[in-house]
Amino acid sequence: MRKYSLKNAICLTLAAVMSVGTPLMGAGPLEIRSTDVALRGGQLTGRVLNTEAQPVAKLPIQLIHEDTVIATVTSDEKGEFAVRGLRSGGHVIRIGSNQHPVRFWGAQAAPPAAASNISIVVDEQVVRGQGCGDDGCGESSGLCGVPMNPAALLLIGGATAATLAITLNDGDDDASIPASP
Repeated sequence: MRKYSLKNAICLTLAAVMSVGTPLMGAGPLEIRSTDVALRGGQLTGRVLNTEAQPVAKLPIQLIHEDTVIATVTSDEKGEFAVRGLRSGGHVIRIGSNQHPVRFWGAQAAPPAAASNISIVVDEQVVRGQGCGDDGCGESSGLCGVPMNPAALLLIGGATAATLAITLNDGDDDASIPASP
């Protein structure tokens, strides 16, 4: 019978804790809700801000309906934009790699919580060039150009802890068996 030590139990517990609760173990897909927006005369007005609530100028904004780009506009110096000639229904506003589902309503049919204009916060850093120095990748990453996802870090950490537990357990077998007479 194999005897387990305290350090083996700690390693196995650590591996189990690190793997439970990760997005890989989630119950199902995350529901993405759309924002209700009341159009005024078929026009959408909005503003693009960064995470510090500062306007973002000269950013291309695409409006998509049924997988087709129906309009492309650029934010002005105040981060504001407007799109005319829109109809009610589900759409997607795409700014860079960010996509924001929206549902447009006519002014009379809009639910009470519908916004009359939309503010979109973008958190992407614009990084020009391909060199990777201290902050060359635009985010902290383990490898240049390979962002480290928290789920990946937890998975790697759990695998490392499990490997340590197995390795440490193999080293303890000789010490726990008493010498024969």
